[in-house]
Amino acid sequence: MVPTEYYETKGSSYKSGLGKQLDSQIVVQWTGTDVVPQSISINDAKAAQEAFGRKTLLWDNYPVNDYATTRDV
Repeated sequence: MVPTEYYETKGSSYKSGLGKQLDSQIVVQWTGTDVVPQSISINDAKAAQEAFGRKTLLWDNYPVNDYATTRDV
């Protein structure tokens, strides 16, 4: 499932609550440190898993049509 807070590595009550309340079979998607990050480190992925309290699925959110970017699609 795609959470409202689908990027960044910092924890929040939303992320921790979601991680605790969702069925363990439900996969949480995460885009990285930004909506369209240039790169994602292993430490970033580990921090996201800690924030959600479960493993996350990396979602490559590029190209998107609702995000202003300087790169051509």
